[in-house]
Amino acid sequence: MVNRLRNRRLARAAVPALLLLGSSAHAPLLAQDGVDRFSPEMGRHTFRFDYGALGYFDRHAQPQRRGPALFSRAAAADDDLSMLRQRLSFVIPLHQSATDEWLLTPRVTHLLLDTGARLPRSRAALPGSLWDVRVGGLYRHRFDTGIILGADLSIGSASDRPFNSGDEWAADANVFGRFPAGAGNDAWVAYLNYSSNRSFLPHVPLPGAGYQWLPDERLALLAGVPLSTLRWEVVEGLTFEGLYFVPREVRAKLAYRLLRPLSLYVGYDWTSDVFLRHDRADSDHRLFYCEQRVLGGLRWDLSEQCWLDVAAGYAFDRFFFEAEEYADRDDSRINIADGPLLRLQVGLRF
Repeated sequence: MVNRLRNRRLARAAVPALLLLGSSAHAPLLAQDGVDRFSPEMGRHTFRFDYGALGYFDRHAQPQRRGPALFSRAAAADDDLSMLRQRLSFVIPLHQSATDEWLLTPRVTHLLLDTGARLPRSRAALPGSLWDVRVGGLYRHRFDTGIILGADLSIGSASDRPFNSGDEWAADANVFGRFPAGAGNDAWVAYLNYSSNRSFLPHVPLPGAGYQWLPDERLALLAGVPLSTLRWEVVEGLTFEGLYFVPREVRAKLAYRLLRPLSLYVGYDWTSDVFLRHDRADSDHRLFYCEQRVLGGLRWDLSEQCWLDVAAGYAFDRFFFEAEEYADRDDSRINIADGPLLRLQVGLRF
């Protein structure tokens, strides 16, 4: 009984680091939906609802295009930009036991833009609305040896006009495994990720592997490539969570628990979103939005089933560009001035 309780604490300790990537659009699905595929525990998922909103104030938007010499810049009269980014996600257990889990994981991301800025190369206006609508499912099975194998699939559309044609569809899939190492909770993990809309190497299967170290409930480390995560309770009440996904996906958060229901935190994110504009001239081109941000906020656990998170921060190194891949980010780009932001998040568990 003691070992089972300890395993549950270790499993809970391993989850938050993976949750950090919940707002990323092109990171591996292994972390996107907040489900820890490498948890040693089975059959304890609850219904989950998460909503988050990021509000960005009006800032100058400056088109930039690579020219014959260096860069050509052409500012428009109406080129300020404000943005609201919203994300809604669910985890719905369909069936679970000590050996099997079936989960449904739908999610929707929406960017609402108010701007007159145009992409320099095509002269196309930035869409006023960008969507990423997905329906996904996940299965895990634990064998008598303790090995856990699973697979997941997510299908949807990421575009200003979702499902307009076959050119706007997107899909992600993973196969993954957790292989116990020794008598404790440590394990080797391995996975193979496919994404039609990854920011780099789309459509190319991407292998990954790592070592999961869970010595106690205060420390959970996944050291691997291309994904690494860490959750460390430095001292009682002070916790660090971090995540890195190659080549440029970073999350870091330092939280201090004031009282049992209240926590203060500071954080840093480096993220991207990727969309498929419905009327793009080249079907291989994709619309990227990239930014870095720092945040400070307060999380309030209203009950065991509900939490609220409010934060303020500053976004920088912000830009849209349309090209095949990140290496071409200076070819048809709109730079957005640094500025403040506000964030609201709420979660429910049943």
